[in-house]
Amino acid sequence: MTLETFVNILTENPNKSLLFEVAPQVYAGSHCHLTEIKTAKISSVDCGGQKHEWIETVFQLWENPKEIGKAAYLKTDKILEIVSKVNAVRALHVETTLKIEYGNALFPTAQLDIRNVVESDQQLIVQLHSEQTKCKAPDICGVSEPTSNSQTCTPESGCC
Repeated sequence: MTLETFVNILTENPNKSLLFEVAPQVYAGSHCHLTEIKTAKISSVDCGGQKHEWIETVFQLWENPKEIGKAAYLKTDKILEIVSKVNAVRALHVETTLKIEYGNALFPTAQLDIRNVVESDQQLIVQLHSEQTKCKAPDICGVSEPTSNSQTCTPESGCC
């Protein structure tokens, strides 16, 4: 999901509680804050020698340990306020993919993709998931997409 799409969803759902589902039926705490918005420029070379470049926007969520047990979740309006404030300081790239960075003592820090946003009268649930890694140069390496865990990119294939 792009930053622009996410901002539009928030705008269409004013003053709703915003819950981040980091795994099925597992939510970031109500003491969660949007602590940073990052623009990440990725410049990489895959195992087949191909160059790739792209930009991502990353929302970093943080659970304030002093607010454990807080009843109210972060509101959509607060996120929009933070996005506006950040955009005034450093222009955001609205067309970029938005990732959510989250972690706590029970959930290892990861950058998660938005799978879906579920709307109700009082809240938005942002359903997150992590993408599986894969060979980025399967045609060059002669690696087919695995159909089971037994097929992997091996050092003998010349791609890893």
